[in-house]
Amino acid sequence: PESFRLKVKVVGDFISEDDSPKDDIHKTTYKILFPHVKAIITSISVSANIPPIFLPDINIDNQSVYMIENPKK
Repeated sequence: PESFRLKVKVVGDFISEDDSPKDDIHKTTYKILFPHVKAIITSISVSANIPPIFLPDINIDNQSVYMIENPKK
């Protein structure tokens, strides 16, 4: 089988104007960015002339959230 690796890094800048818990903010921003990541991956795979890659939807509300604080800030 042929090997294929695709790595996409998407960064979003968000401002929270309330005191929501960080895990709630993480889940909300994930829900905003993930559809764009899915579209980018599908677009890249089609542009590479391979069958399109369609990522499944992921319900983050049912997942554990692990956050890593940025030590540079």
